[in-house]
Amino acid sequence: PSCLISRDGGAITAGGPFVVERYDLGVLTSEHDIGVPLTAVEMSPAAPVAVVADDSHAVTVVHAVSGDRLAQKPGPGVISSVAFADAGASVAAGGASGVTLFVIFGARSWTVSNVGPVTALTPAGRAGDWIATAAGKTVRLLSSTDGHERWPSPNTHPKPIIRLAASGDGRWIATGCTDRMTRVIDALTGDRKSTRLNSSHITI
Repeated sequence: PSCLISRDGGAITAGGPFVVERYDLGVLTSEHDIGVPLTAVEMSPAAPVAVVADDSHAVTVVHAVSGDRLAQKPGPGVISSVAFADAGASVAAGGASGVTLFVIFGARSWTVSNVGPVTALTPAGRAGDWIATAAGKTVRLLSSTDGHERWPSPNTHPKPIIRLAASGDGRWIATGCTDRMTRVIDALTGDRKSTRLNSSHITI
């Protein structure tokens, strides 16, 4: 379901129907057979670690060099998206029953189940200390510490949200919606700052 390139450009992590693999300069260096179909793959920005979700509702963290399994946790229903948080120390999974975050090495975790089925996640903030979460027509910003919401109320879109991105400084959240509009949201307040259709139409 995914093919990712590390930030330094030196490695590729690929998720196939059942297997997550890592390549360095085209040479296969590790392979981990999950055993069931995969639904999402993500690579850590801070360490040679990959996280994969599968259709059995499980989230598996794999060491990308050795292929060893580091952790496996249950996810919130059928998982649609995974993301690293807390500078790569934690993993967030979004699924049919909300959002679950857990630390890779340790017991701390939380689940937020009152957001509805999640369609997209992305880390926000310089260290991934917030998790932007899209569910249906709403987007929220959740704290990686305990899942509390940063904004007084979610930002609501006219159509379902299918994509999320955050700026490197954590200031802005961008959303992709099924109405073909891209919206930019202030990550501090949750207020919408601009809307763009293709490259020729902007409303502020």
